[in-house]
Amino acid sequence: LVGVTPRGPDQKLWSQLRKHADSVFAQLNDARDARKAEINETVANAEAIVEEAKANAENQGIAAVTEAREKLADIELPKGAHGRLVKSLNDIEERINSERSAAKAAEERGRWDTLLGLISTNETPESDAALPSGIEAAWFTQESTTADARKLCITMEILADVESPVEDKPARMELQVQRLAEGMGRNLSKEEERNALIKQWLTADADTVLTERFIAALRAII
Repeated sequence: LVGVTPRGPDQKLWSQLRKHADSVFAQLNDARDARKAEINETVANAEAIVEEAKANAENQGIAAVTEAREKLADIELPKGAHGRLVKSLNDIEERINSERSAAKAAEERGRWDTLLGLISTNETPESDAALPSGIEAAWFTQESTTADARKLCITMEILADVESPVEDKPARMELQVQRLAEGMGRNLSKEEERNALIKQWLTADADTVLTERFIAALRAII
């Protein structure tokens, strides 16, 4: 056992120990601060990549997001920062897709408006490009037939689930029974049957009243 040591040497040893400990802790703090600064810089660079993708998305679209994802894949990020930045890129991509879908829907809606106008005025489109998907410009130049315009009109109203005039209620009921017997449009989808009715309508001889009814029903189903 070591007994009581002189105060002077004892204090000197404690001072040396404290000095070495302070040096170790200072080195640890410096290393921690350096690592923190490195992480902050890495995160800042990753955030800049996401911001660049956001700025380029308008012109480059999804390609800007794809490029940013590839860059982030090569960067080691804290879990929280990585998740936050990935979500930001997902949000950008979702916005791009949403805007594209809205623009496509608006474009298709414009084509339907064009078709409704052509049916109303009995004009012929120049090409398929002006018409909705599934509708052909050649349908407007078909030879006239004996197609029953009233029956076609009522069928479109049934398909669109809109009311028919009172005087056509019996004919509508008869058509509904017939459709049930035939299998509701012979297993055609609603869009396919709608387009088939349009094609037939363009060969029928219809007056203004029936044409307006047909257009109203068609508008309700698009």
